[in-house]
Amino acid sequence: MKMDCTIRRLFFAMAVTLACSPVISQEVAREVRKEIQWGVTFGFYAPTGYMGSDKAKEEIDAIAAAGANWVTVVPIVWQDSYCSDLQYKDFAHSQSDLDLKDAIDYIHSKGLKVQLRPMLECKDGIGRLGVWMIKDRERMPGRVCDHRAKWFKSMAERSVYYARIAERTKCELFCLDSELDKMVEENEKWKSVVAAVREVYSGPVTSCHTLHTGAVDFKKFLADKTHWFYDLDFLSISYYCPARKWAEVGQDFSVDDMEERLSSALANMREIAEAYGRPILFGECGCTSSKDGAASPSGYAAKDAPADEEEQARYMEALFKTFKDEPWCLGFHWWKWDQHSPAKGWEGPAGLARDFTFKGKKAETVFRAFAKEQRYRVPAAAVPFKLGVAGYTFRARTVDDALAIMQKADVHYLCVKNFHLPFEATDGEIAAFKAKCAACGVTPYAIGPIYDSKPEDVRTRFEFARRLGVKTVVGVPFEMIPGAENAGKGKNRRGSRSLLLEIDKLVKEFDIRYAIHNHGPQIGELFPDVEYGWNLVKDLDSRIGFCIDIGWEFGCGKDPAETIRKYGSRIYDAHIKNFEIGKPNGAAVPLPRGKIDLAKVFQAFADVGYDGVCSLEYEKDFEDNVLAVVESIAYERGICDMIKTSIRPRCSGPCGRFAVRALRSANLTPLAQANLARECK
Repeated sequence: MKMDCTIRRLFFAMAVTLACSPVISQEVAREVRKEIQWGVTFGFYAPTGYMGSDKAKEEIDAIAAAGANWVTVVPIVWQDSYCSDLQYKDFAHSQSDLDLKDAIDYIHSKGLKVQLRPMLECKDGIGRLGVWMIKDRERMPGRVCDHRAKWFKSMAERSVYYARIAERTKCELFCLDSELDKMVEENEKWKSVVAAVREVYSGPVTSCHTLHTGAVDFKKFLADKTHWFYDLDFLSISYYCPARKWAEVGQDFSVDDMEERLSSALANMREIAEAYGRPILFGECGCTSSKDGAASPSGYAAKDAPADEEEQARYMEALFKTFKDEPWCLGFHWWKWDQHSPAKGWEGPAGLARDFTFKGKKAETVFRAFAKEQRYRVPAAAVPFKLGVAGYTFRARTVDDALAIMQKADVHYLCVKNFHLPFEATDGEIAAFKAKCAACGVTPYAIGPIYDSKPEDVRTRFEFARRLGVKTVVGVPFEMIPGAENAGKGKNRRGSRSLLLEIDKLVKEFDIRYAIHNHGPQIGELFPDVEYGWNLVKDLDSRIGFCIDIGWEFGCGKDPAETIRKYGSRIYDAHIKNFEIGKPNGAAVPLPRGKIDLAKVFQAFADVGYDGVCSLEYEKDFEDNVLAVVESIAYERGICDMIKTSIRPRCSGPCGRFAVRALRSANLTPLAQANLARECK
């Protein structure tokens, strides 16, 4: 099965060209969430039927309200004992496929991302960390011990089972399991499991393992570049390192004290990250809300330990402060949101449980505060996006003239209109056009905007885009409004959901994005703003998104910057314009002289990690616009030089590696590194 090129094999590292002065690539894949993963684990040990219940929806609403942007959904898988070789569902404590789908769909409806992570439990009470069996061998002729082979066969079967669910429900991440540390050494067997998952799941794949137990010798395994950890897109850590020593139990520890205690773990994590050369996610982290819980975060404190919300809140804050600015850190998935496993005897005062949950406790206040802070961090670095020109700007000019102007303006990306290269162009004509562009240092990156109402016409656009070698079609899919045939151009057309359903098939077939262009209030039902389009495409393939026209988004009374922040993950192109002050919207003017705050707009693009093209669309003086184009491009470049952004360098391919020391010297933050990816051919 061919992988979905837009989301598979994410999070690879970059190759550094200068160790002391790293060159930051502008090309950063947009499929990864442009903000730090700030998630919670949900549903562990939940009884059958819970995931599809109204109660689950209430909890998901609360998770969204707390500021999370990711949810780790945890269905339980069982085996009889720590050394059993068969995994299975338990009809009392394994979620049905339909219930899982209901929960995942509802999480997505709240705008959150989903990591699906099935987790193994043993009926004999032994935890996942204890899962182990003797290595396969032939003890004597004809007497074969093959428990591990059978266990991995079962592991592969259940992994593929849940990976299919992840694919069908469009989960953004799939994790094999958590804390199966004693089985990590079986390199070839795990490679087979990962390969089987990739046959059915097109997104990034990870696996979660402990640091605090010492059960996994990360440095040893990572020294072997053929180890199965390198078959993953990135590694997840189940992180429960203590923030105080047992000798310090009973003392009041501040956040600063806990940070100091975590410093040794930080040094270790840095070494692991540098050896691995890829991002790392804190797939689990947290501690109980009990006195001295930070001394042993992975377990429950003594039953007689009093409740202590402050301890849990301080540990969360210290952990986050310690790691949040590390260049390899993808984010945190806190353990946990809801409690379902038996916890008799762990109740606290006024019914406040002393368990790992933090809902309604002081730690939730910390969680909310950091969620808000991390949503749009703005460290200094190069902007992630590129500057270009929309072909409509040159509608009265020849290709040669247009390219000459772009060369003078030192701008290098062109959204191609059909009056410069007809859709019917032969392969030879396309080659000649691309040669002209290359001679002027210009790259065609998209085609459009194109108005279409017939599926067969849209298909020709995708075919043309493929022949031209661009990855985006900018379009306006419409249908005629019944009874409004004579209402005049614009007022007799509206956005077509039925045509978008056909486009949904085409983006999958061609692996080319489709970006809907908004056109302002004067065309009321023909995608006036991005929100109108979102309501038609939110349940369709993520490769259907938007080419946001900044001018007409403003013209609809919207704040373009807020639109970018809200829908940034689905914005694939941008047309930049400004309107003259004191005149109705639509009166074009060079960018520095208009009423729209473009510095705010570009900052929003930078904050969400937009890595597409910001293309000037100057709709005035088509035969005499050289000065306006040059002035506008220079203004954009000036804004880019002034703003601060969260960009991270892109990798050079699957064998790329973080140069961690160099990245630190560039003062990049975790958000910058989290946006690493590549588009697979």
